[in-house]
Amino acid sequence: MTTEEYLEERVENQRAWYSKKSAVLKKRHQSLRVIVILISVILPFLTGIMSDKTPIIKITIAVGSLLIAFFEGISSLFKYQEQWLNYRNTAEALKREKLLFLTKSGPYETSQALPLLVTRCEGIMSEENQTWQSTQTE
Repeated sequence: MTTEEYLEERVENQRAWYSKKSAVLKKRHQSLRVIVILISVILPFLTGIMSDKTPIIKITIAVGSLLIAFFEGISSLFKYQEQWLNYRNTAEALKREKLLFLTKSGPYETSQALPLLVTRCEGIMSEENQTWQSTQTE
């Protein structure tokens, strides 16, 4: 495998995947948080205007409470925030390694720069995979 092939087919493809996936997970996390905040703000208001003549408000409060528990459970189960941050950190680490390699900076000021790049990038991706596995088993 040539240097260009490794940079494009492995490093850049993985960096792009992690970057895209982190954006999706960030959006999911923030969407769930906004929904929970909105429902949490509305429920006390509804409680304040509730009376015996407004049974629909009682039902709405009960449903709102269930939705909060549901969305919090989904957020806890899928760990969108942790995954988003892990993927973002991995994408940035791969980007940094590529830049250092291309500019022959830091650890890449050597004749063995490509094997070092492969070792470091594969280590970054392996570490992220282990982090993902540990978050899924928690």
